[in-house]
Amino acid sequence: MEILEQPIHASPAPSGGPTVIDLIRRGVVDAELGALLWLLVDGHVPVVVASPGERGPRDAALSAILDLLPDVVRRRRLLGEAETFAWLSGAAALGWSSPRIVRPGEVELVPPERTWLLAGELGPDRPDDTWGDVARVAVRAIGRGFALAATTRAGSLRDVLEGLGRPPVSLTGDEQALLGAILVLGSDEVHDDGVVARATAAHYVRPVERDGAGHLQRRPPAVLATRDEGANELEHYAWAVTAELAMRVGRSRDEFEAAQAARASWLATLAADPSVTSPSAARDAIARFREEHHE
Repeated sequence: MEILEQPIHASPAPSGGPTVIDLIRRGVVDAELGALLWLLVDGHVPVVVASPGERGPRDAALSAILDLLPDVVRRRRLLGEAETFAWLSGAAALGWSSPRIVRPGEVELVPPERTWLLAGELGPDRPDDTWGDVARVAVRAIGRGFALAATTRAGSLRDVLEGLGRPPVSLTGDEQALLGAILVLGSDEVHDDGVVARATAAHYVRPVERDGAGHLQRRPPAVLATRDEGANELEHYAWAVTAELAMRVGRSRDEFEAAQAARASWLATLAADPSVTSPSAARDAIARFREEHHE
């Protein structure tokens, strides 16, 4: 296993919380959407989990999604109001105007490849939340090759984008297009095993691209899945943008479809297995999948 140096303040891989298997069993996502999110985060596509209620369910969902990342991936948690971006090369060019204070022992530069920035909550409520200038620079860093993982209080894709477009974050439309996959959860529901918020929709925010003639192409977000409230199940539409998603993660369309089907089958099998009850058992099973498929 490749060992990567962890910069100071980098968070370890998530542990002890719910896994994607738990999300499937609780009906938060299904195996097909879980497999799709797995492929996207493996391909370094940023992810935001939004919900209108308390942050606990969206924190749990994001932690479970990040748990699908391999161990070799770097994770660096942003420090909210205390963030200085001392580790970010060219922070000033991304709009960071505060002093870049380098603390003793802090790694000066962090390469973007395989590095996930964990923003926690995009919001103004707590000192460790990512908001204002810090949020704006963090999103712009996606354009440098970093992947961003975050949660935010919002009830729809429109709420997410409009909230980040207003001051003090003030993202432009092109900057919002960097956000990648956005999973929207519904209202909180109280169950015997805790508070659950089920996915109501998943979207892919398409990045700004250039066509063959060099013209900028700005396409609207694509719907990956929505919940049919009557049947209380997810309807899937990612097939309409499979070619785009495959290109984004460096696979052919056939490879992407085969990989999603294999992962969905694996996740469904694990969710139905009563012996896979602990987070460690679920993570071991997912690691076994990677070994068997040489990933």
